[in-house]
Amino acid sequence: MLQHGNNGGDGSGDGTAKRGIRDIPGPPSVPFFGSLWTTCSWLGGEYSGVEYHRASEMRMRRYGPVVRENLFRNFPLVHLFDAGDIRKVLGRPSKYPLR
Repeated sequence: MLQHGNNGGDGSGDGTAKRGIRDIPGPPSVPFFGSLWTTCSWLGGEYSGVEYHRASEMRMRRYGPVVRENLFRNFPLVHLFDAGDIRKVLGRPSKYPLR
């Protein structure tokens, strides 16, 4: 769960609102193919023909420092562009560290 500061309006009293992975901004998805269509020139994808690191840069500018993409069958992939966020994820102990 993502935590974003707020004024405690969620009633939890801790000043954070918990949000899910679907709340992370990212390119639009279609059933089965997810957001991979954005890399296909024959589908009019805005990232087609663009090198991966340049496409990632474009996504960061458009959607912010945390971007969600959906791969085949809408499997979520989250991109982190802020070094502090990456440190938090990699430094957190996890029973199943799929990173």
